[in-house]
Amino acid sequence: MKRRQVPGRPFSQFCTSLLLPAGIAASLMAVCMSATAEGGEEHRIAQVRTFLQSFPNYSADQLTAFIDDRYTEHAPALYDGQAGQRAYLASVPRDSRIKPVRIFADGDYVVAQSEYNVFGPKVAFDVYRFHGVKVVEHWNNAQDKCPTPNVSGRTQIDGPIAVQDLDQTQANKERVLAYFDAVVFGGKRDQVPVYRNVEDFHQHNCAAGDIKDGVGEGHIAGLQDREGSQDPGSGNLRTGHERRDLRRQADSLL
Repeated sequence: MKRRQVPGRPFSQFCTSLLLPAGIAASLMAVCMSATAEGGEEHRIAQVRTFLQSFPNYSADQLTAFIDDRYTEHAPALYDGQAGQRAYLASVPRDSRIKPVRIFADGDYVVAQSEYNVFGPKVAFDVYRFHGVKVVEHWNNAQDKCPTPNVSGRTQIDGPIAVQDLDQTQANKERVLAYFDAVVFGGKRDQVPVYRNVEDFHQHNCAAGDIKDGVGEGHIAGLQDREGSQDPGSGNLRTGHERRDLRRQADSLL
């Protein structure tokens, strides 16, 4: 049965708006519930968690079930498609492991922060874009794991995991996007206090500390220099194309 969606309306809303005889309604609602569950955010989070936890020992069926034929890979030195993933998996040690720490979903996008043990200990962010139940695009940014906590006693992976204040999601997205436009890409460092809580800012960067009462040793001068140069997958914002790619990701989440 081909699923059709009313233009401009989520499939789940279409399902709940139907008025049909009881027998037909029951059958259609089963299809609706299946479609919502398979394409829903919680299901996608579960898919990503299982995929990361199973690394690198995937079966051919697992790769086929998770990665679409149109899969685009943005990580340097890797290739598109399932063939590219198979080539990468063949190159890593069999005892490599990935431990997800926190995973968030927003529509077609799932973002995971994980501890990597792949050619040494690292902490990484993976961004997956889904189309239906499969991943069609992936970005990755990995950093060596800090040998010790930073000056404020924080690591790259500690801190809150649960999502709160869901009613503020849209406002938070807009604030983060404005911060990147003004400070990270725009270089307007004097605007940091506009977007950050400089009275109590928790910093997980290896080489910087918290900001308390407007003071953060090594934070404002040191971290901002690095923020203007970081880029998922490459380590540097070297080209306008790379900046546009990040901006496109950000716009798609608003």
